[in-house]
Amino acid sequence: MSLQPWKMPRYYHGERWDGFLVSPVSRCRDSNTVDESNFRVLLAQLRAVEEADTTTAMANDIDADDELCCGHVVVRENHFLVGWVEWIAISPHAVQSISLCEAAQTRLEEYVVLDENDLEALEAQLESEEEEEEDDDDDTDAKSV
Repeated sequence: MSLQPWKMPRYYHGERWDGFLVSPVSRCRDSNTVDESNFRVLLAQLRAVEEADTTTAMANDIDADDELCCGHVVVRENHFLVGWVEWIAISPHAVQSISLCEAAQTRLEEYVVLDENDLEALEAQLESEEEEEEDDDDDTDAKSV
């Protein structure tokens, strides 16, 4: 399956992303851990591809700022009612980034998680942060007594 091109929503007044493709993952203020994990996994993979492309470009005396080397942009959009949304815009010239996103899209159609290890690590991190907050709350309660 191929990535879909960005289309301007009917009542949209933000920056335009004409010509860019939309990655298969996004996240928002209310995202669950699966959405967060998938976003950060794909973003890390895209950054690795872009870093390799930039290194190759520099080794071949190609301008690293050339649009052929720009694989993706994390787009953050805000709205006073729904909070924020982040999605990844993919350059139509970034062949490796497009291939990576298409492979991720295929995997997501088969199974909802891109990387089980990352998901487990994120869940453990969030659980640890919640425990720390509870400990801080307990300490504050004990001091106020």
